[in-house]
Order: sequence, then C-alpha cells, then structure tokens
Amino acid sequence: MRIDRIATLVIALLMIMIFGGCAANNATRGYLSPASKVQQEAYGAWIEVDTLVISSAEQISGEFIAFQGVSVYVLTADSLVVLESEKIRKATLTSFDSQYGILAIWTILGGASSFSHGFGAIISIPVWTITGLIATIGQSYSPRTTYPAEDWSTLSRFARYPQGVPTGLDLRTLKPKQ
Repeated sequence: MRIDRIATLVIALLMIMIFGGCAANNATRGYLSPASKVQQEAYGAWIEVDTLVISSAEQISGEFIAFQGVSVYVLTADSLVVLESEKIRKATLTSFDSQYGILAIWTILGGASSFSHGFGAIISIPVWTITGLIATIGQSYSPRTTYPAEDWSTLSRFARYPQGVPTGLDLRTLKPKQ
C-alpha cells in the first residue's frame, strides 16, 4: 500500500471517529452564538423537552424563556408553550455553539502532519488521534446541561428571564431570535 493511500485512510478514520462521538446540536441553524458572545445577548438557551402526555411522548424545542413555580416556558418557532415541569421526562439545554469543528480540523491536520515525522509517526499519529478525540468530543458536550441530572433552578440560569417571567410582561409580544 502506498503512503498516500495510508494517509488518506488515516485521515478518513480520524474524521469518522471525531464526528461520530460528538453531541448533535438540534438548534435552529444560526441560533446559538459562540460562548464569547452569549453573555452579550438577551436570549435564552436552546432547549429540547421530552414530555409525557397521556402515555405518548412529545418533543418541544425552542428558546428557554423561563422557569416559574411549576411551569417551563419555551418559545418555539410558532408560539409560546407553557409546560408543567412534572410532565417533563427529559430536557436538554444547549447554551452556546461549542465550535468543536475547529478542534476536529486541528486534530485532522495534526494527524496528517505526523507523516512528516518518519518513524516517529508511529507515536505521533496515535497521540494526535487520542488527544484530539478526547478534546473534540469533550468540547461538543460542554454547552449541554440536562434535566433531571440538573434541577430547574440550575437550568433557569440559561433562560431569557432567569428569575421568572417579569410582572406585567405580555408574553404574546415575545419574538424568537432571528
């Protein structure tokens, strides 16, 4: 087997391993901002809620508006949905765009550059692969928080209104992030 075929195979395997173990992000394209910009925006995190409604499951996703009392407020593309927290089986909150693809690219480039090391590539390719996989997969999960692993008071830090719906706010005036 020629060296260029081996290199192509190694790079393809790196890509499959990196992207296969990463957390999928179901937020509307462009909704999540990088961590450095999230603090400057007045929007809540993206939340995906699995509910139990009379023995059937339903998933609702959108902006996390607030948690107040026993109610969870989610602004979907169509409307504001108010859910009873007791009827929520699971919720996954994504607070920012992890940009794990950048780490994946560095891992692939680092692995490819290892071929210039000659016999040293025997050590440097696995090092790049293992550390790159760990860093990339870890980064892809870093913006995620889940319920019931965390309680609603912890998750509410990522809501548009972390202290609950403000008194006097007309919920019909809320608009999703464009």
